[in-house]
Amino acid sequence: MTAPAPTIAPGTRISLRPGEWVTHDGVIAEMYVDLRLVEVAETHPLGLVWIHAHGLDCRWESVACPEPWCIRVAVPPDTLRDAADR
Repeated sequence: MTAPAPTIAPGTRISLRPGEWVTHDGVIAEMYVDLRLVEVAETHPLGLVWIHAHGLDCRWESVACPEPWCIRVAVPPDTLRDAADR
């Protein structure tokens, strides 16, 4: 049984490690990424959850990201909970 999608507040910093997340193209990531969560979007077909987020650099004054979110990745629900607690 797949864990339910966690409830995490928008703006929470999420730190994902290599192998913990999947790109929008379905590639298992091989790098660390720090994100600012916008929303836990929808369920991924493999039991993961899609998240919408911004990179931390979108918070810089020199970057005015015009989009509601600019990064979409899939993460196992339990991993997402752990990443929000790091």
